[in-house]
Amino acid sequence: MTFGKFSLRLAAFSLLVAVLIQVLLMKTTLLIPAIWGAYAFFVVLTLVLYYISTFSLKMSVKNSMSIIFGAMGFRLFASLIYIVAYTLYTGEKDIPFTISFMLLFLLFQVFEIYHIVANLRPDSKKS
Repeated sequence: MTFGKFSLRLAAFSLLVAVLIQVLLMKTTLLIPAIWGAYAFFVVLTLVLYYISTFSLKMSVKNSMSIIFGAMGFRLFASLIYIVAYTLYTGEKDIPFTISFMLLFLLFQVFEIYHIVANLRPDSKKS
């Protein structure tokens, strides 16, 4: 899958998630408006990690699992830094934000893993 095709799919997925967030913000108080920053963080992080992963996989197919797990570990580490920075910046322990953040983490993680695995499938048939 080309980077452009992935970008279009990410844009469609991100639009769907944005609509869901907006509906939940209007209908319930479970989400706070600060979730938009986390949403933007995950969109950019997913785009960057997919680009790095596919570029690295083209360079070294033998280390494909290490590259994929490294990208997942980096996503987790970057997310933890974001949560800590948010908590230190706002000065409050915001449980609804943290739960919403982790749900976004899960959604974008599953999206990226699905596309990386779908991208690897044609490569594994060539060998």
